[in-house]
Amino acid sequence: MYRNETNRITYVDVCGFDKQRKIIASVCVAALPIGKAGVLEGRNATTYHLNNSYRQKELAEFGVNVMNEPIVVDKNIITSYSPQTANDVAFIMLERLLEKRKLIGLEKGVSG
Repeated sequence: MYRNETNRITYVDVCGFDKQRKIIASVCVAALPIGKAGVLEGRNATTYHLNNSYRQKELAEFGVNVMNEPIVVDKNIITSYSPQTANDVAFIMLERLLEKRKLIGLEKGVSG
């Protein structure tokens, strides 16, 4: 499923983003390539939940602690289980980005 060159590049990007603690967000089945990259191993996440939860079972095969929740946030990674959660995922991501920006501004003010 994730075998072509584009997916190899995505794998490298996702792993690099996680090492740098950059925010990684996914909606619906987009958690699967993140799980395949090994970034979610031992962490909480979610993915598509309907049709007998077969996508959640697939995600669990990557060593993920799958939560049957609409949105799961584990450190820098945000996952959700359906397209209907996209707006909420975007707002969580925006909130985290703005918070980080405020913290960087405070650091500069204190050390400047």
